[in-house]
Amino acid sequence: MGHDQRSQAAGQAVTAAPLLDGPRRVRVWLGEHPIIDYPALAATKAAAFEAALKAQFRSHRVTNDPDPGPDERPAPTSVRQGAVVT
Repeated sequence: MGHDQRSQAAGQAVTAAPLLDGPRRVRVWLGEHPIIDYPALAATKAAAFEAALKAQFRSHRVTNDPDPGPDERPAPTSVRQGAVVT
């Protein structure tokens, strides 16, 4: 584990781009469904939480994305008796 590093032709490592500051949303996914959804106000806190979740949920996809404002978020859905209701 560690940084995302790939070697270049010149032999120098390329690391992942730093996170932009601002609100972030860290999620753990089970298929297409988020099972953990953590909003963070700072990129550094989101990065630390993402690292902890990746260690805990090794077989799941973990994402760390910019958190859109409340007006840009999709409408919440609820599940009732196996059917998704919007």
